[in-house]
Amino acid sequence: MKFSNICFLPFAFIVSCAGAPPKGSYVLAQTALTAAERSQAQKYASDYFYQAQKLFVLGEKHFKEKKFKKAESFFFRSRKHSERAEERARLKLNEKGEIF
Repeated sequence: MKFSNICFLPFAFIVSCAGAPPKGSYVLAQTALTAAERSQAQKYASDYFYQAQKLFVLGEKHFKEKKFKKAESFFFRSRKHSERAEERARLKLNEKGEIF
């Protein structure tokens, strides 16, 4: 009885440290990236857009490895870069007189 409790405690501690998957952050980052694509950010704000893509891929990698805190951090940064890319692309389209 004592032996099984001792073996179980480290396992319970490791599982509890993993936390819940950041599904909300994942979806928000993915949606922001899609919105940036639709605003032609690849063309008008490529620096922010490609950085956002890179961060999103890193977030997915950590998500699959169940490193949820790191994944959430990458998803957050990806979303911010995507939003900046979309905003920059819309401003450039507006300057050109094109309606988005």
